[in-house]
Amino acid sequence: MRHEEKRIVSLPEELLEKVEGIAKHVESSHGLPLNADSLKTFLEDRSCVFHSVKVLFDAKPLKEDEYGYMHQVDRDPTKGFVLFLHPDFRDRPELHPALITYQLAVVNFGQNVDPEVAEYLGAKLVGMEVEAYYQHLCELTDSLKGTAT
Repeated sequence: MRHEEKRIVSLPEELLEKVEGIAKHVESSHGLPLNADSLKTFLEDRSCVFHSVKVLFDAKPLKEDEYGYMHQVDRDPTKGFVLFLHPDFRDRPELHPALITYQLAVVNFGQNVDPEVAEYLGAKLVGMEVEAYYQHLCELTDSLKGTAT
């Protein structure tokens, strides 16, 4: 994540429509905003999360300034992904929706997805404004500074 002052960037209409479609489906099938209780079924719903994602709380693959990293297990995305989240968040399930939804943009839109897409998707799914969501993730990431990995 970038930790400089955030600029809201306009997303291409096609991506906005895709994210809006996902959010509309999530709202009707899992409820919005996503919460710790609805997250598991949401992650298993292939109409929301296009490929399987296994969540592991392991800091080894993370860079110093990362709270999470989405790893594609094979060149073929249909083989699934592993999301590595910092273990400091393991026992804080109320934070999991915000932490995980940002990372899902890679699963749904590819490895080179623009961070603004990830921010917009995450914000929509957890019921926050984009800037507030971005600042929330920055604060969570900053809370890890100095913790052992």
